[in-house]
Amino acid sequence: MSSNNDFSDVNFSSSLQLQEDLRPLIIEYNTQLRETRRKNRWREGIRIFREMKDLGIPPDIITYTSLLSVLGRSNQPELLLRVFRMMLSDGNITPDAISFSALIDGLVRSNRLGEALGGFAEMQRLNITPNAFTYSSIISGLAERKEWQRAGELFMLMRRDNVAPDMELK
Repeated sequence: MSSNNDFSDVNFSSSLQLQEDLRPLIIEYNTQLRETRRKNRWREGIRIFREMKDLGIPPDIITYTSLLSVLGRSNQPELLLRVFRMMLSDGNITPDAISFSALIDGLVRSNRLGEALGGFAEMQRLNITPNAFTYSSIISGLAERKEWQRAGELFMLMRRDNVAPDMELK
């Protein structure tokens, strides 16, 4: 090593290269995860996710979001929360509006509106703008509980954020 400590002999790009080399595998596993969501097979989604981890294939935001979505649609709120926390603790993943929406929708579907509202508040704290699906999920949950005032407040927030509704009332 040279005496000026310029680290010229250290290959800093090796981990980036490894991730790039694994990209086709990540895409393949993500495709399989999306299929589990479409077929509502959460156990298979967990198996695929574990297999990825066991093989050293790093999950990306799409991996986590797909798994969150199948868990939410399958009424698995405990696993949903566990996977979301795992995603947050992964130093390479930053949650986005889509991953938060999968979490929030799953919690609303599981009748855990308080936790869904907590996820919504966390989005705001992190300056992540909710999308139409996020708002629709929470507004629907509030409407099911006949919490019209809170639903209206959220609708006004949606308008303030310039988010167009993703459905029309007829």
